[in-house]
Order: sequence, then structure tokens, then C-alpha cells
Amino acid sequence: MLASLFTPLPAAAQHVIDVPSGGYSSGPAYGNSSNTDGSDYSLSASDNTLNIASGTVDNAAYGANVIDTGAQSATDNTLHISGGTVQGAAYGGSASSSDDSGAHALSNHVQIDNGGSADDSVYGGNAISAQNAAANQNIVEISGAVTGTVTGGYAQGNGEANDNTVTISSGASVGGNVYGGRVDSSGSGAATGNTVAIATTGETYANLYGGAITGGGTGDAFTNNELNLAAGNTITSAQNFNTVNFTSAGDAGIATLDAAATGAAGNPLVTLNTDAYNVGMAGAIIGTGGIDKTGAGTL
Repeated sequence: MLASLFTPLPAAAQHVIDVPSGGYSSGPAYGNSSNTDGSDYSLSASDNTLNIASGTVDNAAYGANVIDTGAQSATDNTLHISGGTVQGAAYGGSASSSDDSGAHALSNHVQIDNGGSADDSVYGGNAISAQNAAANQNIVEISGAVTGTVTGGYAQGNGEANDNTVTISSGASVGGNVYGGRVDSSGSGAATGNTVAIATTGETYANLYGGAITGGGTGDAFTNNELNLAAGNTITSAQNFNTVNFTSAGDAGIATLDAAATGAAGNPLVTLNTDAYNVGMAGAIIGTGGIDKTGAGTL
């Protein structure tokens, strides 16, 4: 049952680093390292995997990382934490342009299994450039423990974080906010087409965002963002979801649902889809938008 909730890891990456069983204590660990211990990021930031099965990485961990002048990209990289702990931030793939020429983090993947943990925040894809930052189609899948925030795609600069997926399944715990896509910019951005799936029951979550534009920027953080939600959790708020699909019967557990369609044209509605399930919604509904209820179940 649980396995069906996860997208399979790449069958064979071009370059694989396995962190030693005793852990790693010499700084960040990288999948695109020329050293077998993962101690540098000198190789291409495409098609790499960093596996952590036990022990502790006392700094950040990256499926791949690149920082350089000119346009940079990190694509199709994987960080897999099947056991042990990463004490710093955890990234599937991260690309940074030091002269703001553009950065793309595309189709990267973080998987944290039950028994694995991250003591800081988790990012499927991370793109850093003042202009043309794009973090798209990244995936985060968690059935372990995360202390900080979880973000599918994070664009730090004017740009976009679209079509990312975060799935949180049985056995997981998350201490911080959950973002499908996030753009941190003082200018313009878009965070659309993202999916957050909560398949746990009995867990407590802070704020869930389909998309978010922070840092004073403007743009669409609502259109086609989806929340797939199992009943029985406790959630502080859910924001910027065009559609909420309930996947089981019971209390929705959302203390505050914000119906404001941030940046979207035409002030569209939030669709609450009960499917065949009877769902209780005792929390507050706020914001300037409206609600459209679909599905055969009651709400």
C-alpha cells in the first residue's frame, strides 16, 4: 500500500555516491562529487544520486549542487535518505548563478524513508539567481522525520516554481510549513501547478501552501495548485490551493482555509472535492475568494 504512494527512484543514475555507514562530518555531502565520500561538487549537476543509509551527515546534503557564473542548471538528481540523519538542509538538486544569469533546478528528487530524518529544511529543487530562477517539476517524498520546512521547488529570485510535488505519507512528521512551490522575490514570479499530498492521519502540520511568493514579489501562486488530503490530521492553515481533494472520510482538520486566489486572474474559486467521502469542515474559511463544492460526499 505504502509503496504505491511513491514515485520510483531512478533505476540507474550516471553517478552515485553512497555516504559511508559511519556518516560524514567534513562539511556538506554531494552526489556530483569526484570523491567517493561526496566531499566536493566538481562534476556535472545532472543525473547524480546521493544515498544516505545510516549515520549522520553533520551539514547539508545535495543530490547535486552547482555554483558558478553564467546560467546554471541542476537536473534529474536524487537525494535518498533511507536511514540516518542529515543535520543541515537537504536538496535534491541546487543551481546557483553567481552573476545572476539564470538558474534552473528541474526534475530533482528527495526521498526520506521511515527511519531517515532531516534536522533542517528539505528542498526538491533549489534555483538561485536574481533573474530567471526556475525550480520546476521537482519531487519530495517523505515517510520519515523533517524538523524544518518542506518545499517541492524553490526559486530564489524573479522566476517560477511550477509543477512540483510534495507527498507526505504514513510514518512521516514535518515540523515546518509545506510548500508545493515557492518563489522568493521582490519582483515577479509564478508558483502554479503544484501538488501537496498528505496521506498521514493523526499528524500535526503548520501551514500548507500550494504556491507562495514571498519577499514582497507579485504573481500567480494559486492556479492549478492541488491539495490531496486524508482526514484526521491537524493543520493550522491551507493556502493557495485551486483544488482540495479529500481522500478519506472524517474531519478535514484544517483550522483555517484561505480562499484568496493570490495573483490569479479573474478571482477563481477554490474547489472542495469530497469524492465519495463524507467530510467535516469545522474550521474557518477566510479570504476574498469563494468555494465550489464537488463530489458525492457531504461537507
